[in-house]
Amino acid sequence: MRKELPDQSFLLSLLSYEPSTGELTWKNRDEEFARMAGWSEGTLATWNTKFAGKVAKRSLRNGYVGITILGERYFAHRVIWKMVTGLDPDHIDHFNGQTDDNRFENLSDVSALENQRNRKLSSNNRSGQSGVYWCRTNRKWTAKIRVGGEHRLLGRFSDYSQAVEARKCAERQHGFSPNHGRI
Repeated sequence: MRKELPDQSFLLSLLSYEPSTGELTWKNRDEEFARMAGWSEGTLATWNTKFAGKVAKRSLRNGYVGITILGERYFAHRVIWKMVTGLDPDHIDHFNGQTDDNRFENLSDVSALENQRNRKLSSNNRSGQSGVYWCRTNRKWTAKIRVGGEHRLLGRFSDYSQAVEARKCAERQHGFSPNHGRI
C-alpha cells in the first residue's frame, strides 16, 4: 500500500514547483501554519530564514529525489504529481529513465506492470540485453521474457544477435516500452 500524500492545497501552500527544471522550492511559512504546527514566532522566523526560497530535496541512494514534509518522507516525483494533478499516483515512470529528472513532461502515472516494462538494464546483467543470457549447458544464447507472471522461453540461438532480435520482437509484441533494458 502506497503512503497517502498530503492534500494538494496543503502541498501548494508549502512548495513551489518549476516544471521546466523539475525542482521544488520551499515557500515562506505564515503565522497560520506556525499555529497549526505548534511553532513559536522564533521558530517560524528561523525556518523562513533558513529554508524559504531554497530547493527542497534530498538525494536518495537509489538516484531518486526525496522530500520531508512535517517529518514524513516522500518521493519528490509523487509530491509533484499530486501538486500538478491533484491525484495520488499509482506508480510514477520517468520516461527518460533518469530518476532525478522530475520535469512534469518526464513523468507519467502508470500501473506497476507498465512501470516494469520500462525498466533499465539490471546492474548484474552480463549479456548487455534484458532477457538474453549464455547457457553453458547448451552452449547457446537463450532468450526469455516474463509475461503475465510466467517466464516464456523464446528460443536458444547459436548467434547472440538472433537471441537479441527474438527478445526485442517479444517485447514489441507484449507492449514493452522501447526504453526497456536501456543502459
